[in-house]
Amino acid sequence: QTIAYGENIDGSLYKVSDTTPLLDGHKVISSVSVDSLNAPGGDINVGSVKIVDESDNDVGKYYNVSTKPGKLTVEPLVLTVKSLSASKVYDGSAEGADSINIEVEGFHEGESGNVTADVSFDSADVGQNKTVTASSFVVDNPNYVVNISSFEGRGSISAREISIDGITAVDRAYNGSTAVELNLSTMTIHNIVPG
Repeated sequence: QTIAYGENIDGSLYKVSDTTPLLDGHKVISSVSVDSLNAPGGDINVGSVKIVDESDNDVGKYYNVSTKPGKLTVEPLVLTVKSLSASKVYDGSAEGADSINIEVEGFHEGESGNVTADVSFDSADVGQNKTVTASSFVVDNPNYVVNISSFEGRGSISAREISIDGITAVDRAYNGSTAVELNLSTMTIHNIVPG
């Protein structure tokens, strides 16, 4: 039997073999257990088995009863992506983000999970209100899944802060001017994107 996560089990979890049908009016009463109701499911184990007639009299002695375990498949519940935002400091690439916020709905009450995805901006340039595309969604709760291929939102890339040191002034004789020649040979720029 296959159900979606959180769905009630519809009907019994056992099936009487078609090769050995029950007589009219006879029915099976059985206790069963399931290893897991979480995705991806688990084995269905049959406990006690009783066959009764319309008056609930035990007629099991007229049958040769054998049981075997079954399988319950629990499919993850599909979440709906409602919004996407992302931001990062300029790194020369349109791929990836420092911060990603994906809002989804569809969790059962009292349950939650973190949703992550690969993101890319419309360009690597600094800017606000940029188009961001998310794909390859992953939910850290195995009972839920996002099954869309991509989703668009908005994001920003902020300017990268750099620092410079090692600049010195070239020594000279006094000439009444405030202008100086700089020695840049020892200059170092920190936090710049390679390339």
